[in-house]
Amino acid sequence: MREQEIMDEHSGDSIGAPALSPAFRTRAGSAPLSVPVPFDRVHLVGVAGAGMKALAEWLADSGCCVSGSDTALTPDLRSHFSGHGISATARQGVENLSEPVSAVIHSAAVPDEHPELQEARRRGIRTLSYPEALGTLMRGRVGISVAGTHGKSSTTAMIASILEAAGRDPSVFCGAEAIGAARNGRGGSGPLVVESCEYRRHFLHLSPQVGVILNIEPDHFDCYATVDEMVEAYRQFAVRIPREGTLVLNRRSPEAPELARSCNGRIAWYSPEPATSGWSASMRSQGGGEVAFDLFHDGSRMGAVRWPHLGGHQIGNAAAAAAVCDVLDVPTDAILAGLESFTGLRRRLEVVGQFRGVTVIDDYAHHPTEIRATLRAVREAYGDRRIRCAFQPHQLSRTRALFDEFASAFADANDVLICPVFGAREVYGSEHVTVSRSLADEITREGVPARFVPSLDHVSAALETDARPGDVFLVAGAGNIERVCHALSRRLQRNHAA
Repeated sequence: MREQEIMDEHSGDSIGAPALSPAFRTRAGSAPLSVPVPFDRVHLVGVAGAGMKALAEWLADSGCCVSGSDTALTPDLRSHFSGHGISATARQGVENLSEPVSAVIHSAAVPDEHPELQEARRRGIRTLSYPEALGTLMRGRVGISVAGTHGKSSTTAMIASILEAAGRDPSVFCGAEAIGAARNGRGGSGPLVVESCEYRRHFLHLSPQVGVILNIEPDHFDCYATVDEMVEAYRQFAVRIPREGTLVLNRRSPEAPELARSCNGRIAWYSPEPATSGWSASMRSQGGGEVAFDLFHDGSRMGAVRWPHLGGHQIGNAAAAAAVCDVLDVPTDAILAGLESFTGLRRRLEVVGQFRGVTVIDDYAHHPTEIRATLRAVREAYGDRRIRCAFQPHQLSRTRALFDEFASAFADANDVLICPVFGAREVYGSEHVTVSRSLADEITREGVPARFVPSLDHVSAALETDARPGDVFLVAGAGNIERVCHALSRRLQRNHAA
């Protein structure tokens, strides 16, 4: 069922209450893991990040005693952790290691001179980075690594949803929370599904049985000097697939033939458009907040899937998830059922609610391709309604390198607000403002009215004062712009409770 040859050629104030995503529910019954966990008591430094949060949840589900620290820890996240038996604090210091631990695992963003890492090393405690820990946990398990510039989180969650529908009890490490679950991770006795990041070649710590490369585009300019360097990292990822393993590739990716030649294992194909071989998808309809599509295998229609949420561009990710699960011999009916039960992810075209007749949508888009696809999906869902987009660029290096692409990515918006660049892993300075001002000017020259706003408060003010009933207000970016929607969500919840 799988190809082995090289390719031939997503009016009152209201807030929704989505169902709990099955793939991210806490495991019931605490079934034993197929491979013992190599830790019993673990301390996590940088526990508030998406990947580290997933790890904390996985370890807790697996019976470990887990503690963590992070200056970015919020009261809500502390409460979430506490509910899962995880002790977390915003304080940083050696006192966080007062209890014996078998390992200290740290986010890749944590510097070597961090006091907790230094103390752990002084005491001879095993220390690992997050990617190293994932590599350790994947050994001896059926590992599934989902890689690519776009779509990793959604595809990871879809694979998990399918495996859950098939009764495979997956473990999950996802970079986004499932809507309705507030979780990034899940411990299970079945396959280990990992969102695998190319940043600093972190995915090369993993040894998956099944790998997926969704797409490759220029990104992470702070660690890849050229596109060729990035493609080479993905090629090395392909090489890591064992002879008895499988690499799933996108037929539309220009790099796919080279990646297929580099892989020692089998090759399985998928396509976001109808194809005569491999898994593919075809849009049936979208609009009114729903998406319906057909799923095909080797040109034969397998069935239809309907999602009660936005994101026509996600059907390609669904085809990728189907291809992965076919490799794992999941029956077609479970593939369809798992995709049908996919509830979506937070900050992936998430409809936060209605505010004074304005539909507010939150999205993580921070690359021109993602901005373009997100706005296209919103336009297709809401037709001629006025779409306003507030965008916070992420990193100077990315914004500079893709400046022209960003400028032309907002064609489906009616007007745009541009915030200062969010300086992840950068020292904030005046250029974070001047580059954003220039971007707003260039977007306007491209034919879409845009203006610079100096703070997130100005974004909130625009929603309060400038928006009209019937508008769609999209908040986009990978930095802290999500605070705008967090504040609105709490307000809507209070109003709903009243």
